[in-house]
Amino acid sequence: MLETIAQSRLIEAGLFRKEVLERLLGDHVSGRVDHNYRLWMIFNLEISWRMYIDGDSVGELEQWIDSARGGQRATAARLVIA
Repeated sequence: MLETIAQSRLIEAGLFRKEVLERLLGDHVSGRVDHNYRLWMIFNLEISWRMYIDGDSVGELEQWIDSARGGQRATAARLVIA
């Protein structure tokens, strides 16, 4: 999720502020607040933006997700569990 925030086109477009997303993630990781659903929605919104607004292909999205995961191949099962 750190990579998603760092490369976010939603932030570039001015729809979200980076510091707010980083705070949500920090609160979630530390266990202070469970932002699981918020972070999942933001991740999916990022994918939707890239696909429908920017016109990225499924292959480009898979590469972006793989690189954000440190080169680990993203599969549907991993994304649901992770």
